[in-house]
Parts: sequence; C-alpha cells; structure tokens
Amino acid sequence: MDLSVKVLQRRRASAIVDISGDLDAGASGVVDRFLLSLVDQGCTHILIEGRRLLFCDVAGARVLNNVHERMRPAGGGLVVIVQPALWRFFGLIWPGGLSEYPVIMLAERPERDITPRPARHVAVIRSLNHERPLPRRKPGGIPRAVPEMPHPVLERSRVLREQAQSHLKIMHERVGVAYATMAEIQERLVVARATLRVRQDARRALL
Repeated sequence: MDLSVKVLQRRRASAIVDISGDLDAGASGVVDRFLLSLVDQGCTHILIEGRRLLFCDVAGARVLNNVHERMRPAGGGLVVIVQPALWRFFGLIWPGGLSEYPVIMLAERPERDITPRPARHVAVIRSLNHERPLPRRKPGGIPRAVPEMPHPVLERSRVLREQAQSHLKIMHERVGVAYATMAEIQERLVVARATLRVRQDARRALL
C-alpha cells in the first residue's frame, strides 16, 4: 500500500501527523523530510496517528527515532499510536517508555473503525503547548492556584517509562546471572581438560 503522510492538527510547538500505508526503506526518506520540516518550524511535540500504518521496517523505525532525538534537547519528543502488530515490533527494537526512545501507544480501537477526527486531539495539543488560563480575579479576593493535572498521554508515557526501567533492571540482573553461570561452566571445563591431560600423560608414561 502506498504511503500517505499529512498534518491533521498544527499548533505553535506541536503537530498531529497521520501516517498510513507502508513505511519501508523506499518511503522512509519522504517521512524523514516531512517530519524534520515540522521540527525546523519549531515543533517540539509530534503525535503520530499511525492506526492505518500497515507496515514499518527498520529503516522506518530509524526515521522515527531520528525525529525523536531532534526534539529531545527542547524537552519534546515523539508519540506514536499504532495497531498491535506494529506495537509488538516497536517493542522489540525499543525498550519503550524511556525518554531516549519514542513513546509507542497501542490503539484502543480496530483500524476499520478509525475515521480521522482532528478535533479529538485538540485537548492533547493544547495541554502540551499552551499555558493554562489564569483564574479570574474576584473583587477583593486572591485568585486560587489551579492544580496541574497531568494529561493522560503524558501520564501514560511516565508509567511506560517506569515499567521499562524496571524490566531493564530485571534483564540486567538475569544477564549477570547468565554470565556468572557461563564463567563457572568455563572454569569447570578448564579443570576437566587439565585433569584429562594429566591422566593422558600418566597413561603414556606407563606405556
């Protein structure tokens, strides 16, 4: 399927981009130039609406990661919404949730039920890039502070980041145990070889 990439919503420092079709090595250059042009225009947060993205290879994933790296110094990043198949693929090549990697979110609805509705994402973009309005001052009163409520997307990314860090710690511990076990096996093999050589030398001496 041919690749299609277009902007659904654009704000001062954020954008929602719809990508559909096949993001392979042949089409990755188009997506790279398209997204980097938004970054050059001041975008620090980009949400990829990828529920109609049918395929993505390593070249396409490299493009998304490159765009994410470009926005990180400004405190931004890339969030990608995909179907389960691609969600599992990205989970294999990116730990998921860590700040140095794009945040990958699983689509809640099947692809056939998705119809572009730019208005759905207005709240996301506004919460990421616009200051909250100041409370109205009552006559003779002091305005109360408005509590900052984390946006569900940002809260989701924070939870994923913590889960990924926990999984990485467990994996590092398991790798350490595996290395220790392999080292012990190697030592036993060295001892066994040495013992075998001694026995072979003793046998030859008897002969």
